[in-house]
Amino acid sequence: FIQAEFDGPLISIVEPCVEFGLQKVNTQVSFTMNVQNHSSVEAPIFIKNGNDFQDFSYIQYCEAYDEEENKQKNPSKVLSGAGGKRKKKKNLKIIKTTGGNKISFTQQKLTIPANSRSEITVKLDCTSEEVISEILQILVKDGSSQFIYLNANIQTIKVCLSRYNIDLGLIYAGIKQNIDSRHSQCVVMKNYGNLAAKFDWNEQVIPDKWKIQFDPPRGTLEPHQELVVNVKLTAFSGGDMHQIFTCDVADFDYPLGFVLKANVYGLRVCHMLPDYVVEAQKAALSMTNTAQSKLLTTKNFKGIEDVKESEDAKDEEKLKLKSLKFPSCTINKPSSQRFILKNMSGIKTTFNFKSKEYEPDDLVLPVNIKGQSSLDNIPNQDIDESLTISKPGSRSSKRETKIRFALSTKTKKGLKVKQLKRALLTDSHEHQNKFQSKTGETFTATKRLEREQAFYLSNNKGLAIVFSPHFGELKPHEEIPVDVTIYNNAC
Repeated sequence: FIQAEFDGPLISIVEPCVEFGLQKVNTQVSFTMNVQNHSSVEAPIFIKNGNDFQDFSYIQYCEAYDEEENKQKNPSKVLSGAGGKRKKKKNLKIIKTTGGNKISFTQQKLTIPANSRSEITVKLDCTSEEVISEILQILVKDGSSQFIYLNANIQTIKVCLSRYNIDLGLIYAGIKQNIDSRHSQCVVMKNYGNLAAKFDWNEQVIPDKWKIQFDPPRGTLEPHQELVVNVKLTAFSGGDMHQIFTCDVADFDYPLGFVLKANVYGLRVCHMLPDYVVEAQKAALSMTNTAQSKLLTTKNFKGIEDVKESEDAKDEEKLKLKSLKFPSCTINKPSSQRFILKNMSGIKTTFNFKSKEYEPDDLVLPVNIKGQSSLDNIPNQDIDESLTISKPGSRSSKRETKIRFALSTKTKKGLKVKQLKRALLTDSHEHQNKFQSKTGETFTATKRLEREQAFYLSNNKGLAIVFSPHFGELKPHEEIPVDVTIYNNAC
């Protein structure tokens, strides 16, 4: 008679507690643990959910595991037992938590050699928010079971905006709107969760519509942090603006965003009289209103304040430039008026003036018309050298005057004698010798106007309207004086 006690394999777990800690939804994490075999024989093991109360032994779990693996390899094969269809068994390869998160293993069924150690990797698929506290059981063939404690806190990112609607009211096109911390409608990003959140604002540049920028445009928002987002908006065209701007947050199914509303005041260019003309008109209107006010006072007119207010409104309407009046126009005498072209908006634009009926054939004066006159064709041989004279009695001879004289010849006793005639003041003389006399300046200006008038009136309409400048660029909020000149040679 032989009697003996048999001790099965003895194993231990180096890391009996698996702590995944704080994790984010839609991520997968893993943890590697070590299982040590302290016996001199090999140790077959199987890992199962400790909450599974099926009274299965190691061999039964292994058989069920192998059967499930065969089904996955041959899905078309139907296994049935005697007496009908077999009941669908629980999935042993994947352990599901209460919240639907999945726990799996790189090796769920294995054999550890004698006196050696094996590694097992535990994987956790985080699909929903849950605080996990699971017990995993390691079954040992002919040995004592061991237990593993698995803990995890799965959370989602909790980020929101302080507002989802911005109404800027009336804004001007071309002017940047800065919505920062000093603005009453500033945008603040808040992270209420325990996880850092990566964000990325969708900046947009749409030509002829708008340009929007965010500062910072992207980054990471730490847990329980607030961040003021500086919104910079520039509209390029007028009209009602109703647009959604979004921010992509990592692991969010849908982006965050806000609706921006604004009434954009677009490009506005107006023409007005110069300041000195406006002041003169205001003074004249003021004198007229004062006289009318005195007349109404003497007649004990009731409601005089209402009359004054209405008169002031009429005055402002009168001062607006609706037409340019040329009170005195004479034949062959150009007449000019000036007005101011003003850009009231922040948008750059261009302008081009054109007369509907009395446009000249060409608006660019040729160089030959600008530089000389047809009346100045005097032969060079008839022009003597210039004489340099200085005023008598002057202390310095540095101040000199150059005069050109035309020559003539007379005979005296059979000899030709050169005599000096009076100086010829032509525009060429004025241009070449730079006379500073008032007469010379007037003469030059008159000749220039004659040449200009002849050029512009080549349209054969008897009247030409010229704008100076007639085209150009008008920068934001810029004022440009424009001269309007009427040339005519007919009634």
